[in-house]
Amino acid sequence: MESNSAFEWFVLYVLPLLTICFGLIGNSMGLAVLSRKKMDEIGPLNIYRYIFIFDSIFLLSLVNHYFIVTYSIDILSSYNFTCKLYKYFLFSFTSLSSLLLIYILIERYLSISYPTESNQLRKNKVQFVYLILIIILNLIYYTPVPYYYHYDYNLNKNEKINSTITEVCVSDSYGKRVISYLTCFSRIIMPLFLIIIFSIILIYKIFKSKSSIATFYSDREKLIFKKDVHLSIISILFNLIQFSFSLPDLITYYLYNEKNITYVLNVNIYYFSYAFNFYFLLASNSLFRNEFWEILFKKKPPTNPDILLLNRNQANNHN
Repeated sequence: MESNSAFEWFVLYVLPLLTICFGLIGNSMGLAVLSRKKMDEIGPLNIYRYIFIFDSIFLLSLVNHYFIVTYSIDILSSYNFTCKLYKYFLFSFTSLSSLLLIYILIERYLSISYPTESNQLRKNKVQFVYLILIIILNLIYYTPVPYYYHYDYNLNKNEKINSTITEVCVSDSYGKRVISYLTCFSRIIMPLFLIIIFSIILIYKIFKSKSSIATFYSDREKLIFKKDVHLSIISILFNLIQFSFSLPDLITYYLYNEKNITYVLNVNIYYFSYAFNFYFLLASNSLFRNEFWEILFKKKPPTNPDILLLNRNQANNHN
């Protein structure tokens, strides 16, 4: 694809590489921070690990998109079989991060409403079963994708590079419409519905519990509640921001047939959601940030006194 301005050159050649680099570096650092013992307090620890791992894997598909857009080379769809397989797994794994974040949102609600029951969601086995379950359901849900996608040999022979993007792994108009309905439900309707429902009941529970906590709870219990509320707000924002990254890409995919520079920009915005999680946690979570600085400088920064007071031993919750 040709670049006719500095902005187009940046979107085509620089932005994808920046997204990949910042994403892989951030996700790797996120896994390093989560390996520290104090991070048990953050909640369902393995869910965060799964997010960083699958975000890194999904970011690698941006490499293929980068070669398609800039050099008209599809390195993963050179044959009909690889075309179908690539699209199948691409669609099947696209909503994993949002579903994993919804798990965290549910865990936050239970931690405030039913503290004892919420410990079940922090167990490694429960988190692993949830991961396997959503992978299987997504693989089943997107089984129509290989049927509708195929490798177009005629497009591959056309070496003309113009202002639009020509992909060789394509679907016809009917297949595109079917897949768009599937994707719309899994990436917009279902995540937004779950985010709204659990955010509303979580906020309602926080306000409902606030008066009784101020009257009947000890100072330690009040600090625990304060921490839970803070993590709950972070979780709600986390889900909403992640959802907002998907909208530009989906809007251009459904409303516009031409794949131009706007399409490329929106795809990169969408992929940035898989590079964003580490930096959001670094900015919003003081415990995560403290452990990161300790890794980076081998020196512990000043610690929030609330975190010191709330240093609870939760080893039994992860058996």
